[in-house]
Amino acid sequence: MCKARIWCIIFLFSLNALAVSQEETDAPYWVIEFKPENTDDYFYGVGLSDKSSELADNDAYLKFAKMIKVSVTAESKRTLKENMLGIFDFWSQSSSVKTNEDISGIDISERYKDSAIFFSLVQIQKEKYFELKRQGFKTDA
Repeated sequence: MCKARIWCIIFLFSLNALAVSQEETDAPYWVIEFKPENTDDYFYGVGLSDKSSELADNDAYLKFAKMIKVSVTAESKRTLKENMLGIFDFWSQSSSVKTNEDISGIDISERYKDSAIFFSLVQIQKEKYFELKRQGFKTDA
């Protein structure tokens, strides 16, 4: 009975510590939820990378493009090599995104970096996107 109470108290303290740590984060909503707050009004893409902000930007543009109208092609290649030391297994992957839509002039909206991860957000109001599309993307977003 005493052990059960101790475990219950430890559990409650753990929940409290978790709640406090989540309240103290300065990360924006889109980093925590991987989407902006008003998703019905926006086309968006949230990208992340553990290497650089440029790779996070590319990931954000890729996810943004998927929301609009794209064709994604992915290819995986596996190579097995055997020698006296053993069998070696190599993988390579590539993907390409093709869209008939122009996304030039749509810039990264926000960036955020926590201790190890770079985050990038691309977002544009749907209404503004269609207006830019009618104009041929001649002005910046």
